[in-house]
Amino acid sequence: MAAPKPRRGCRKRSSPPVATLDYTRSATATAWGSAAADAPPSFRDQEKPSLSFVDPARVVAPAGSSTTATAGVQDLSGAAKTWTYTAGSVDGITLSPATGSVAVPAGGKAHATFTVSVPAGTSDGSRRIPVTFSAPGLASTQATLTVLVAQPNSWLATVDNTGISPDSDPSKANFDGGGWSYSADRIGRGRCQAGRHGDQ
Repeated sequence: MAAPKPRRGCRKRSSPPVATLDYTRSATATAWGSAAADAPPSFRDQEKPSLSFVDPARVVAPAGSSTTATAGVQDLSGAAKTWTYTAGSVDGITLSPATGSVAVPAGGKAHATFTVSVPAGTSDGSRRIPVTFSAPGLASTQATLTVLVAQPNSWLATVDNTGISPDSDPSKANFDGGGWSYSADRIGRGRCQAGRHGDQ
């Protein structure tokens, strides 16, 4: 078998020679390297000023019932902001209050508490309810609450989440709580079929 080729753009180099660094630690602190200008550069390109979140990431509620969840914002910019939010609705499942605001301190986080209401007659399964946060001068940020309509302690409720979705509608699954899932189309092309073990 032929030896694997090196990755494109990488040159094979010999290992550097081994060296020894001798140093002595001072018994007392000095001013060396303690000034603000001595701090190494910090590259903050494309850094987000905030992160939105929900807690818990998933709630379980049967049709005709309600439960609670929270959603909020964590500041990463070092500046206090008041964020307004708007909660969506899917298949009649609502978050109340649907609008409001949270005051987020600099470097801190704050949240709002919602009542999650599931109408009677709603079919079992997962729905993803968006909560969008906005603040003056900043791009909006969105958190997504997964609502599993099922009887508590049922088999459906014990399954952590849906991890596989079609490429045409990836919102049908949420493997990691962040909206990512495995592609049913690609798994199918790999000759894996629903209901069979992966080694068959």
